[in-house]
Amino acid sequence: MKLKTQLYMFPTGVVFITLCIFVSLYWVWKQSDAVFEREGYVAEINSLVSHLESNLLLYEENPSRDYIKRWEERHKQLTVVLHDSPSLPPEQQTLLNSIQGLNRGLNVLFERLQYLSRDPKPETHALRRHFREKLIAQLETIVEDSNQLVLLARQSLRESQLDQIYMIATMLLVGSVLLTALAVSLSIRLRNYLDLLKGGVKEMEAGNFSTKLASVGADEFAEFIREFNHMQKTLEETTISRDALQKEIDQRTYALKHIASTDPLTQVSNRRKLMEQAELEMARSLRHQEPLTVLLFDADHFKKINDTYGHAVGDQVLIHLCRLSEAEMRENDLIARYGGEEFVILLPHTDITGASELAQRIQARLKEQPFINQGEDVPITISIGIATLSLNQSFTDLLNDADGALYRAKQAGRNCVKVSETRPFVKVPGSSFS
Repeated sequence: MKLKTQLYMFPTGVVFITLCIFVSLYWVWKQSDAVFEREGYVAEINSLVSHLESNLLLYEENPSRDYIKRWEERHKQLTVVLHDSPSLPPEQQTLLNSIQGLNRGLNVLFERLQYLSRDPKPETHALRRHFREKLIAQLETIVEDSNQLVLLARQSLRESQLDQIYMIATMLLVGSVLLTALAVSLSIRLRNYLDLLKGGVKEMEAGNFSTKLASVGADEFAEFIREFNHMQKTLEETTISRDALQKEIDQRTYALKHIASTDPLTQVSNRRKLMEQAELEMARSLRHQEPLTVLLFDADHFKKINDTYGHAVGDQVLIHLCRLSEAEMRENDLIARYGGEEFVILLPHTDITGASELAQRIQARLKEQPFINQGEDVPITISIGIATLSLNQSFTDLLNDADGALYRAKQAGRNCVKVSETRPFVKVPGSSFS
């Protein structure tokens, strides 16, 4: 059986079971509606019988023509109602026939009662009482039989409801078993084919394109396996040379990007990379109204270090300075060599407080870990200027603010941190540096 056929069987089975349940519920509803109709019918009969019984008692007290006329009208209505009955099953129809027979006898008894009422002889009193009691008993029998009619209808409904519950439960059970069996069968097929495909994919990942998957049957999976084998053959013919070429391209591209954005000495970002990243971070800062801060610092008395230890040691000092700074930075911060011994740290989502904390940590680490040249400590201190982005500023303006702060740090005796006096456009309470 094809996959499409099996998949179609699921909604078809669900629709069929649902339709059967709806039909069963509709049938039960119709049965219930019929019972309600019979209850209304019986209520109408009982009401008319009650009127006849009341009229009979009033007639006994005052046998006038008005009560006879009322009796005849009520009895005529009862006869019409009994002949206008709803559709009934055989057992209930038999009971209704009995009620109709009792109803036909009512007029005979009432006529005899009328006849005896016109005879004032004392000996007719007992006979009149006998006919009255018989008439009342026949009316009560009609009521009892009509109530029995309702009980039979309710019992029939309960039996029908029970049968429908059994039928619905059976359909649900059988349908669930069949759909489960179909699902299990489909699941096994899917698992087998997926395991087969998984093995083929692993072979391809390992670079083995010569292994062909076994295609069994003529369903959609087998067709897919054949297409997979064809694709595998095509890849086998083209992948090796293409991968080699792509690998070489990737390596050269990465090398070029690294060269274009990295300072060759310190291996931190160069000025070009700094400007590119700063443009992105400024746009993000303005869009989200978040602070953007820069640290501009350089090594104090760096010329003296070069003159004392040589330029080679001076270069190693700059590398040492960069590594210690990177150890204190976050992953999304950027350090770049701005020129000579000057460096810029770009700090997104960081305010003046957070930037000052970073500056103090870098200075503390430099104090704790001086550069060692041939067993001799080479003390390194840095002066740091801090500036945060203000409204309508360019990045050049921001660097100029940081440079002004750096100049004040130099004037203050070096090895200190100074903050630009430019007011930031966004104020975030507390430190955003973590």
